[in-house]
Amino acid sequence: MRLYDERNKTPDMTCGYCHESGHRRNHCPTLKAHYEQDQRGEPVDPSLLTQLTKYWGVQSSQVQNWYERYGKADAERYFGEKTAKAKPKKRKKAKCGFCGKTSHNRRNCKAMKQFKYLYEQANLAYRKEFYDRIIVGMGYGSGALVSMRLYEGQDTSPIALVSDLDPMSIGLGNLIGGYWSEYATTLRTSVLWEGLKRKFPRHTRLFHFQDTQSPSLREDDIITETFFAGSNPDYWSQGWIQSIVSPAPQTMSEDWFNGQSEPIDYVMKKRTAKELWMTFRSQITTFYPHSNKERKINAFKRSVGLPV
Repeated sequence: MRLYDERNKTPDMTCGYCHESGHRRNHCPTLKAHYEQDQRGEPVDPSLLTQLTKYWGVQSSQVQNWYERYGKADAERYFGEKTAKAKPKKRKKAKCGFCGKTSHNRRNCKAMKQFKYLYEQANLAYRKEFYDRIIVGMGYGSGALVSMRLYEGQDTSPIALVSDLDPMSIGLGNLIGGYWSEYATTLRTSVLWEGLKRKFPRHTRLFHFQDTQSPSLREDDIITETFFAGSNPDYWSQGWIQSIVSPAPQTMSEDWFNGQSEPIDYVMKKRTAKELWMTFRSQITTFYPHSNKERKINAFKRSVGLPV
């Protein structure tokens, strides 16, 4: 999932006053210097706003106007004399960040354990079906030869070699629509063609088979809908697999494959039960493999106060 993949990514930080990176207005040295100049009755120094003067060519009068309109009020709040501290508010009783109850925290949350079980069982069943239909059934994997369709109406079908298929990227997040969804997981696979490694764009349907009788293609099926486009390729797709010419020479072990699942623990620590259920409700309902599905789902719903 993007939420997990980008866990170590540092968000960009740009000051809204000086437009330099690395700080916000409340720690802006330029805003503080301008405030101190203004307090002394001096005009603000335009040379300190290097980004504005460099790219916009602003004059001294414009910088003074910039400070009056966009900096002065914040500067007084951040750097002016501090008033007496307000009486601290009464601290609210701590509550679980996952289910919202006040009797415990995430560490011993019953609902979190229930959701994790539902998700992991459904995810394992989805991965097993992906393994059976695409890795074993079609022979897709590292070393497979595939016929590529690079653009609509091409005269030839170049042959490419599948260079990798990351099993960590196969999970229920594949079935989450939306390019920017933080819960979406892009299937990470690439091919070698004309000496170059070619990756597939996020949420591009990977296979554009003409043979609708393939055992991997089924009507009204979420895997077919996600990875296959039949004879009507996505308009925005730039390169896709038209057929498997030769299957992968070696199929990855099913036990090893099932042990590479993307962890859900990190995501559960960052989001609430209701958010995750609204996102993965359809996928869990579709792929949960056991006969006690209704009982397990209802027990989880009752734990988080969702209607049963």
